[in-house]
Amino acid sequence: MKNRYLIFLPLLLIACNSNDDIKKKKKFPTVAPPLHKSDLVINPHFHVSIVFSQGDTVYNSEGITAPAKGKHDCIVFIPDENNTNKGTLFIGHETTKPNDLLGDGGGATQFLVERKGKDWVAVSEKESIDFRTVGGTLANCGGSYTPNKTILSAEEIIPYSNKDIARFITDLSDFNGRPKYQNFGWMVEIDPQKKAATQKLYQMGRYKHEDALCMPDNKTVYLTNDDSCAVFFKYVADKPKDYTQGQLYAYAYPNQWLALPMAMDSLVNAREVAIRQGASLFNRQEWISLVDGKIYITETGNDNNDWSKYIAMGGKPAPYFFELRKENGLFDDPHGRLLVFDPKTNEMEVLLQGGVAATDSSTVFSNPDGMGEFKIHGKNYLIICEDIIGKNRGRSVDPKTTVNEIYLLDLSIPKPTIEDLKRLLIGPAGCEMSGPVFTPDGSTLFVNIQHPSKENKVYNKSSTIAISGWDRL
Repeated sequence: MKNRYLIFLPLLLIACNSNDDIKKKKKFPTVAPPLHKSDLVINPHFHVSIVFSQGDTVYNSEGITAPAKGKHDCIVFIPDENNTNKGTLFIGHETTKPNDLLGDGGGATQFLVERKGKDWVAVSEKESIDFRTVGGTLANCGGSYTPNKTILSAEEIIPYSNKDIARFITDLSDFNGRPKYQNFGWMVEIDPQKKAATQKLYQMGRYKHEDALCMPDNKTVYLTNDDSCAVFFKYVADKPKDYTQGQLYAYAYPNQWLALPMAMDSLVNAREVAIRQGASLFNRQEWISLVDGKIYITETGNDNNDWSKYIAMGGKPAPYFFELRKENGLFDDPHGRLLVFDPKTNEMEVLLQGGVAATDSSTVFSNPDGMGEFKIHGKNYLIICEDIIGKNRGRSVDPKTTVNEIYLLDLSIPKPTIEDLKRLLIGPAGCEMSGPVFTPDGSTLFVNIQHPSKENKVYNKSSTIAISGWDRL
């Protein structure tokens, strides 16, 4: 599933006009929730072009061609330093299938892109990232572009035995002196120049990684855990720009960081170790963004979770979950929420609770997942992708089909409500929208359409699209 992200370039600027010009501008081009449509719904102000799709021809490290993997998730855009109309796209694949040509399990694809007119197009061969040196990878989810000009990619699956991976990993021999299944569930560092993974960052712990945020100090990395009983992690490197040695922490309300043991036997079970030390419990934390010193985290939620085992271990549910606790001890969290964390005070709170808008039942903010950030006309916005966990309970505009939306949230609003969200688009049927990231000049948004319905007319396979027209708002 995500920033990421990722992603995860500095805040993006769009040139601002004078205040008088801004006042004259038309209403922001959002869309209303229609009856179900199989393909993308977006205001015609924007221009959409498909840049990369599952099944496109890609080259592996030996120059052999193969169909591209699908389940596009993370996007990293690395701009050309000399030309704002060019750059490199890195696309993570949240896959788990065997593949003789591109490598078993997960993967990633990288290629050069260029803006030609309104469209962004690939202008180089699409090449598969080589993960053989790190023993392969699984379900490449979110990630981050680091100060070292490398990419961190999150492995979202944590297997518990070789039997768990036998259906998608063909080589089950030990790796680095440990059982093969323990080689999955880490943050993976990738050199985009070499188009190859360089290492798995064991010091950041093994668990269901969703996303990572590299902070400006070049030492601190915040890490989210996509588990139905999740822990929020922080890693602090000993030296700037060197993530190989450091200290891993787990968050505990109201404002504590618990230092975790750094022995390998503890790191391979980092989540369980953190819970036993009293870490706070969350419900599937997803993508993470930094805006003006505050950190924003999407929390997807889940239906009727039984946390009794983890509470008995020492875990402490985040305070807001007690409002969602049922008589049978289950925590029912169908919509999720948006969290905000202040790294200066270490305090975390709910910024926007998911659910149905009080004044408009057709607007439902449910199960937020992928996320990015941008600035337009002097205001900071989050761009939030849904990934609904079920078609029932009012989470979808069509109760018969998975329909996800992308919303924009103006962060200048002090206490936002669901009514404050602006609906940018409605995704094709069956898909999850993910990986939103802008070009540095703010003119184009890249986003992934992951696993759409094969019955759709246009968007019937995982694709990366470019949405242009932001510089004309």
